[in-house]
Amino acid sequence: MNKNLLALVLGKGTIVNGKLIITHKKEEKEYLEYKLEKAFKRGISNHIEETEEEIMFCKGIYNKLDQGSQIRKLLYGVMNHKYYSETIVKELDKYCIAILYLDKGYLLPKKLPAYNCKINTYCSKEEVERLQERIKELYNVEFNIVRDRQKYSLRAGTQVARKFIKQVKEEVPSLEYFNETKLKEI
Repeated sequence: MNKNLLALVLGKGTIVNGKLIITHKKEEKEYLEYKLEKAFKRGISNHIEETEEEIMFCKGIYNKLDQGSQIRKLLYGVMNHKYYSETIVKELDKYCIAILYLDKGYLLPKKLPAYNCKINTYCSKEEVERLQERIKELYNVEFNIVRDRQKYSLRAGTQVARKFIKQVKEEVPSLEYFNETKLKEI
């Protein structure tokens, strides 16, 4: 399985009707370009559309025989929403988790200088437990499971967040926007 493509779809990406669609804020354009370059390497012309509020990458490159449809089938199944199955979670590596955090996570100040680090998965308890265990295996940190509107997410306190963010920084290049928000020193 193409882990770089999987990482794109885990966070802000989706595969619909054979097209990969990823939407980001304008401030994250450098990050979007990095993810696309890593996933598709050279030779693929990426089409990035910009609007006033956000940028969107939309590229129809998949057919029924390639990994895009395989990932779609495994990640969405018959429920038509992202599902962190055992198969998908076993495929996740440190890069996939780093992208999941950059796409769906954030740092939330408690009382300065303390922070919570949260990854909004909005999934079932069973799914978030799988993710929690996989992050522990890969990063040697333990996130807590929190309930959020009938769904579950992952959250860590300052000490765990420091250790986790330090390792995430090793997986992705230094990107100015995230260095000031999700990857800042805490």
